[in-house]
Amino acid sequence: MLEFLTADEMKVCGDTEAEIHAAIEEKKATLSNNKSAMSNIVDYTAREKATELQTKMFGELKAAVVDDAQVTFNELKAFCGDQAKRLGDLITVVMNKYKTTDPRRYEPFEQVKDIAVKDQVPPRATLPLPEQVEFQLANATWYEEGFQAAMKEVAAVFNEAKTCQEICEHYDIDNSGGKWSKELRAEVFNLDLRTNQVVRAKFGPLKGFPRALEKMSQGKTLRDLNRDTFEFEDPLLMALCFEVLNKKYNIHGLKNKYLQETFKEPPNLHMNLDIKDGWLCEVQMLFRDILLIKKELHNFYDVNRADGPFVVAGKLFKSLEDPGEQQRDEDSKYKSGLQSGGEDSLLTVIRAKDDQLKANAEELKSNAEQLEAKDAEIERLKAPLSQYEDDTKTSPPPPPHP
Repeated sequence: MLEFLTADEMKVCGDTEAEIHAAIEEKKATLSNNKSAMSNIVDYTAREKATELQTKMFGELKAAVVDDAQVTFNELKAFCGDQAKRLGDLITVVMNKYKTTDPRRYEPFEQVKDIAVKDQVPPRATLPLPEQVEFQLANATWYEEGFQAAMKEVAAVFNEAKTCQEICEHYDIDNSGGKWSKELRAEVFNLDLRTNQVVRAKFGPLKGFPRALEKMSQGKTLRDLNRDTFEFEDPLLMALCFEVLNKKYNIHGLKNKYLQETFKEPPNLHMNLDIKDGWLCEVQMLFRDILLIKKELHNFYDVNRADGPFVVAGKLFKSLEDPGEQQRDEDSKYKSGLQSGGEDSLLTVIRAKDDQLKANAEELKSNAEQLEAKDAEIERLKAPLSQYEDDTKTSPPPPPHP
């Protein structure tokens, strides 16, 4: 059972058998609770109920029975509020995995502190508001290619590295205190065992004109026209990625929403980077399991914050029974343990390593047998040579030629 504790955890859990056993059981419970939470993210019965209420509300809107539609909307909103709370409660359970599974890997992450926000300076600020928005949306298209290339480069360096020290050297990150001297790929924090990736970069579409105009009409600036989400599983690597971005760019606004005591919505590490010429782009960093919860929570959350039936008249869920190709793929990977980030993933790694060690042992045994056979052959060939040398030493020299 010691495979459930890392070398670092073994150093701090205590020396007695009881202390080691307690540490193992605590870690297993954390992983088990997380696995249970992840299996409860998508509730198809809840999707069906929400769709039933929404279908009824939409029919009432089409029939112009607005008062009845409002009553149904209120019922739908209350139901979606309950679902949002259910999913919100799962966040706390999942976050316990990241905090307690290997606390030493979480410590650097807790040191990532907030940075004051700087507003995006709108180009052509003298233009009327609609033209300002149009111009900023156009401006974003000129930065998008470079922004994506820069973020993909960071992800590639992390995924191709063999050690954290290699990443530090690449970006000239100070590691003199050993803060980043832990292993790069921790067994219990596997993002994807199939590809061995430690981070994925995902880019959102450029914001549409109506939403951008709405934000600017409320006095907000557009700092999120160019958007990237880094998906991590390891808190240590998320903290190291922040160090890299902080080294490469000026960060104007950082919020470490993982440090909240209670979670009202999926937390993230949210920042705005000056990618070039003062143009701000949005970067979010999310743990994989939190991102999965966020995807399911989004629809319920939108209804819960709506102020009337017309706002949420569009169909919420594409499918009630089938999660779709992408979600089904995620579910399959999770259930198979390839991406569970928990006990299944850990055991998969351990078994793979055991198989590799057995294969290596067989290869070494075979090599040893071959070397032994070659040594015997060399000894056999040396025997006549030794006899010849002995005969040469004892035989009289040949007579001289006449």
